[in-house]
Amino acid sequence: MILEVDIGNTRTKWRIKDREKVLCRGVQATESIISDFKIERKFEDGLTTAAISSVINTQIRDRFISKLRARYKIQSKIAVVSERVGLVECGYRRVSELGVDRWLAILAGFHRGAGPTVVIDAGSALTVDFVDDSGKHRGGYIAPGISTMRDSLLKSTEGISSYATAIGDPRVPGLDTGEAVSKGCFLSAACLIKYLTKDQAPNLLLTGGDAQLLLQYFTEAPVYVEDLVLEGLSVNGVQFETLST
Repeated sequence: MILEVDIGNTRTKWRIKDREKVLCRGVQATESIISDFKIERKFEDGLTTAAISSVINTQIRDRFISKLRARYKIQSKIAVVSERVGLVECGYRRVSELGVDRWLAILAGFHRGAGPTVVIDAGSALTVDFVDDSGKHRGGYIAPGISTMRDSLLKSTEGISSYATAIGDPRVPGLDTGEAVSKGCFLSAACLIKYLTKDQAPNLLLTGGDAQLLLQYFTEAPVYVEDLVLEGLSVNGVQFETLST
């Protein structure tokens, strides 16, 4: 059995697989993975390896790896971005600058559709990446995610002390500052996605913590994939660094 882990800036998702079968999964705040990461005892003995995607600083990542090794006696391998995996070619001028989570989502997305693909990851950052039918990554866009925009307003703007947690119909103007902030940030993300993906490939995939929130805004909704980055860890040919910290 293998433990697959996607460590994001704010959330960490994981699942245990036996070959292609997912046995269990979980999600928690990234800040808690050192102190409060637990696997059900019935799955512990069969674990052999942890495959990890991580965008956090290496010090915290390596502490997590040390915990896995001490607690579950498993070796970890860290996914890295490469120039090519199969038909998929990284489009960045400097491969090392592409986030590994974006790379894995691109790989998984292309392998799902095997054609022109647009991958949208709506998390702390909103990313939109384009892959043509040959597998060439044509680049992408990065913008603040919905929660990042809202939090930035709270921190940097006097007179805004809170925002509404429920957005309601985003096309209806907010009747107080909190509603106005939430609706404005939501529409900033949703309209950017609509603008960038207009007349784009039919293989349009949406993942990330805000994905389900955004789906309500699309009449022809993208395909929601809960574990796209985790799927990318299983793509044949993905390169890893093996760590045993």
